Amino acid sequence: MLIKPKIQKGLKPLFFNSSKLIFSKGNYIFESELLENLKHNLVACHEDNLIKQLLSRIHFLAKTFRYGFRSIKPYNNGLIGIHKNKIIFKPKRKTKMVTVFSNFKGSRPLNLLICPNNKIYFGEYFSNKKRGEVKIFCSENGTEWFDIYRFAPGTIRHVHNLKYDKYRNGIWVLTGDSNDESGLWFTSDNFKTLEKIVDKGQCSRAVDIFINKNDLIIPMDSPIQKNFIYKYCFKKEKMEKIFALENSVFNLTKVNDLYFLSTVPEPSKINDTNNVYIYASLDCKNWKKISVFKKSISPGFLQKYLRYPEIEFCAGKESTKVIGYGRSIKYFSNCMLIWNLFDIKKILNENQ
Repeated sequence: MLIKPKIQKGLKPLFFNSSKLIFSKGNYIFESELLENLKHNLVACHEDNLIKQLLSRIHFLAKTFRYGFRSIKPYNNGLIGIHKNKIIFKPKRKTKMVTVFSNFKGSRPLNLLICPNNKIYFGEYFSNKKRGEVKIFCSENGTEWFDIYRFAPGTIRHVHNLKYDKYRNGIWVLTGDSNDESGLWFTSDNFKTLEKIVDKGQCSRAVDIFINKNDLIIPMDSPIQKNFIYKYCFKKEKMEKIFALENSVFNLTKVNDLYFLSTVPEPSKINDTNNVYIYASLDCKNWKKISVFKKSISPGFLQKYLRYPEIEFCAGKESTKVIGYGRSIKYFSNCMLIWNLFDIKKILNENQ
């Protein structure tokens, strides 16, 4: 049984906490108390020149030129986030978001990691055809940034993600893309050292992971190999194949006690290139398909430029909903998607 989510057109959800939702329309960020009603207040804006302001309001152009908010997160009673070619910050009691850092390679990192000690990290994500040096940056206050670690030329292509591990009190760094470049690296000393722990070629090529007490759940991101969800067991120091997937995985989220992942039909000779699949699990072992979406009519060879079809999950906690954002999806592009946790749990419990 598949679930059709509710939709809200023309807005991008960025963060939620209980009944509070932060979302964007163009270069403006709003806050809503009631998800279904969406009566909202302006909380922040990013000012740019007139042409870019117009660009931000035309979805097709904004996604093609990678213009707009990549992510926004609460920080120091304000907001911090990723916009094209810059990190932006909204101080407490201010509305205007200011550029605080732009001296990095690539149009934007894929994620900002905010640790419990309030330090922020991100890694460079760019094409890196010549396989040059790749940096990881850090900030202790959101406004002043410095590079804290450098991958030597030829080591990796780029950084996919950084994830905090509360069980081992450290940070995981996810890298790609070739067999030698892909892996999961770990530091427990704030990047004085960084060790490659999971080094299994394409099987350790991931954009995001779930971190548990005894293991890591690693959904693959590979257009050149059949994709699976793997479990890396710390005690055995071994990888275990858990579940077969139709295509690559870019997006994960955990809402309360439920785990979710979204696949991406990137061009591939091996994997499904037509559909986006949403899976859910109670235990990271047994996965159930809950929704399927067809990609837009754009031909596969243009996807690299027009953005891959995907459902991004909205970060947050303490909710009865799962919230996503559709991009390059037939009938659901530039839409907020809302699933009810009760409906999903019912399906998962029936399959236990």
